[in-house]
Amino acid sequence: MTQLPDTPQDPKDPKDPTPSSDPTHPLHRRLKSFVRRAGRTTDGQARAFTELGPLYLLPYSEESIDLATVFGRAAPTVLEIGFGMGEATASIAALMPDTNFLCCEVHEPGVGALLKRIGEQQLTNIRICAHDAVEVLDHMLQPDTLDGVHVFFPDPWHKKRHNKRRLLQSPFVAKLAAHLKPGGYLHCATDWQPYAEQILEVLAHEPLLRNTAVDASGYAPKPAYRPLTKFENRGIKLGHGVWDVVFERRAETHQRPPIVLRKATASDAALIADIHTRSRATTYRGMLSDAYLDNEMAAESLALWQSRADELRANTGNVLIAERNGQPMAFVRVLAPDDTGGAYLDNLHAMPDQKGSGAGTALLAAAAEWAKERGATHLHLRVLDDNAASIGFYESRGWQLTDRIKDIMGGQEVTARIYALRLDVRRTFIASA
Repeated sequence: MTQLPDTPQDPKDPKDPTPSSDPTHPLHRRLKSFVRRAGRTTDGQARAFTELGPLYLLPYSEESIDLATVFGRAAPTVLEIGFGMGEATASIAALMPDTNFLCCEVHEPGVGALLKRIGEQQLTNIRICAHDAVEVLDHMLQPDTLDGVHVFFPDPWHKKRHNKRRLLQSPFVAKLAAHLKPGGYLHCATDWQPYAEQILEVLAHEPLLRNTAVDASGYAPKPAYRPLTKFENRGIKLGHGVWDVVFERRAETHQRPPIVLRKATASDAALIADIHTRSRATTYRGMLSDAYLDNEMAAESLALWQSRADELRANTGNVLIAERNGQPMAFVRVLAPDDTGGAYLDNLHAMPDQKGSGAGTALLAAAAEWAKERGATHLHLRVLDDNAASIGFYESRGWQLTDRIKDIMGGQEVTARIYALRLDVRRTFIASA
């Protein structure tokens, strides 16, 4: 049985110094783009602050800014988040003098170092806002104004229990996508492969973005403008890889046909099993064994859905299929509420090429409505602990982590998270999956 809080929980006020009882809970932490690091500002950096700060430091404001006024010209603008010591930033700005670069970094020595490089290289197309990039996006920048976003080598938070602190999660990516112009790009780079895989999956779930990579891996070749830093060169010599991920904002030229939801019937068993298999084969790759995903899972899924023929034949609407132009996109299965008021969301899966299409969001909303009509007070579900993209999808829609359990999947022990969603709280589902 899933236990829910007695009352809906609000995010902790970041100005409230009282420690939270559960600081890891997604509703108890404010999304931010940085973790402060210690460091010493050199004399040269201090001089750069004094001499060049008034020209190139942009004070944070809760009012939106006019980029042409800030830079003294109208030009394509790229937002860079977390530039470290500014080596790559200065190199790119010098290579692209016709582009404006708005750079966010809170590490004081790094800000000083970039100011120093601006003076040494006589760069005029950089402005620095020494503030949290999330708040800069929320208050200073208007949607559809950026031509590009650079996020190079963000902290990978290697330990699994710290993965939730990673910057590039669904809610933040949605903010970035909304601030890009149609055709604008989001370029991420990391030297930590598990983070690269998460970035690729999270960006693929964002409906405003599309992958520019032509390689089947989904990764892009290193764009010519991104230089090899000293740190990166050292890593390459040690055999470490670097992964570039480049997505761009979709330019919708026509209205897409609507997503249509229909009740599944017994004749859909094979179709549902196929969606189930294809979705899990991509989502669970690296979490479950290849032998299971490639050789055993298809037959298991087909047998499962054939065994549910009576349920499908009843046509009660607890299994729904999303389609566009008659083509299947995704499905959901939700069970009737138990005596605690909880309705179990058993499956929500999309075809791999339909992730980010909005089908999952539409099905989730329909499942919640179906459960409410039958007296449910909350939904609950299980998601694998390593399934970062799905965790981001649910957390961004108000689902609360209530427990972790051990489970068996594909013949191996896994850790699953239990999430719950209160149905007595009004909310709007954001169409991003």
